[in-house]
Amino acid sequence: MVTSRFAAFGTFDTDGRLLPTDVDASLYEYYGHILDLARRSATSPDVAVGEALRMVRDSSEVAPPVDIDRDLVKAYLDWIVNVDIGINQAADPGDLSMRALGDGDTGPWVQMQQGYRAVFEPLAANLDIRLGDPIVAIGTDGAGPRGIGLLSLGSDGC
Repeated sequence: MVTSRFAAFGTFDTDGRLLPTDVDASLYEYYGHILDLARRSATSPDVAVGEALRMVRDSSEVAPPVDIDRDLVKAYLDWIVNVDIGINQAADPGDLSMRALGDGDTGPWVQMQQGYRAVFEPLAANLDIRLGDPIVAIGTDGAGPRGIGLLSLGSDGC
């Protein structure tokens, strides 16, 4: 695996303007404090991340950055939760428990040398995947998700 760091990124305000680096850093630091407080305050590791964040979001224990518009702070928190939890953890914050976040150290950002193909090719090895074939029916054999089948016409119409 090859580790990488994002050297250039930015956050935009609600009007589409790039935030100054110090404001972006303050907002990200605030989010980190909110997550830490959520970890400490969760009554159980099975509490949903979304619920734990809602409980501490308005806490006086963690003050939002001064001189930053409150609407921007709220919009930033909504956005960063969706990025950090929704995308990075591939889960809705309401469906993910605090246990999944652990101590917050998820390690470095990584890229696989072979790309994601190294993950998905073995998973798809026994699947009959046909690209470009029109689907004519979807059915189930009653065995749940693994029993769903697609009937397609091959590219030759058969």
